[in-house]
Amino acid sequence: MLRALRPASSLVSLSRCYTTRPFTMTAPAATAATSSATAPSSADGVPATTAATVTVDPAQQLVMYIIVRNDLLQHPGWSTGSLIAQGSHAASAAVWAFRDHPDTVRYVTGEPGCAMLQASNGESFNGSMRKVVLVAKSEEKLLGARDALTAAGLDHIVWTELPEDLPTAIATRPYPRAQFGNTLRSLPLFR
Repeated sequence: MLRALRPASSLVSLSRCYTTRPFTMTAPAATAATSSATAPSSADGVPATTAATVTVDPAQQLVMYIIVRNDLLQHPGWSTGSLIAQGSHAASAAVWAFRDHPDTVRYVTGEPGCAMLQASNGESFNGSMRKVVLVAKSEEKLLGARDALTAAGLDHIVWTELPEDLPTAIATRPYPRAQFGNTLRSLPLFR
């Protein structure tokens, strides 16, 4: 279950988990799919921290793809910040719309072997929410990406700016990276 996090005015700790190769990390046993009910407890009833080694395969790392229309930069009133906002709207909507899917829950709450962040309110959350931001050079290219995602059976959200009724961005729900295959290969990275 996802919990709303209050904005962090400062982060207590900040570290990320980026890799393109398999790696091995030592993580708390609870993170490595050992429930606290089966973990040994200390005298005060608090689960003891034990370590487990976790190997993360990059093809299985969860990732969200965000696609934004950069042709909008040619229109008055649109800036790079506006495009970032559109991608953010789409990503937030996708996480919310698919909040009960096990991959989305794992994406937000953490994957084994990756760092956790702590907000100023003490809440911990996944510190390695991977996203890939791609560019669609026109509305037609954006809608073509939508059609390709639909044909591949990949859940996604098309963000439409209102009242203009203008499709501006797409965000997928989190998936293991390998599930995308070549679906979005024709779109370049946003730079």
